[in-house]
Amino acid sequence: MDSDNQASLVDEINLTRSLLDSTERQISTVDKAYQDLAVTLAVVKEKPKLSGKTVKISIGSGMYVDGEIGNSDKVIVPVGSDVFVESTAEDAGKRIEDNMENLRKTLDELIQRQADLRIRYDNLLAIAQNSSSEGK
Repeated sequence: MDSDNQASLVDEINLTRSLLDSTERQISTVDKAYQDLAVTLAVVKEKPKLSGKTVKISIGSGMYVDGEIGNSDKVIVPVGSDVFVESTAEDAGKRIEDNMENLRKTLDELIQRQADLRIRYDNLLAIAQNSSSEGK
């Protein structure tokens, strides 16, 4: 393999590795969002049982405050662009389940992309290894 082809192969290996790393980070981010929604869904479903109880409420950065869950069936939900609306716990649960389904689909797509990139990366490494052993 001539030096131009070798350089091109190295570039392609590096690009594929970079894409693989990026996909792995995306999978991690989407999976965390999915897990967070699962916890939120569990709380929303348990809201009637928690009514009147004091719970720890996250205020960010790992900090919490005590808060009492009211008797209302209403919750405040984000609808995008920092806009929030009041919703029933049941409707909020459905919205969360829909979001979880969308994240699950995204996660499946990312996992498939990761598998495809892994195959491509391994094939490129095999080509590089074969060309270096042929050059000896």
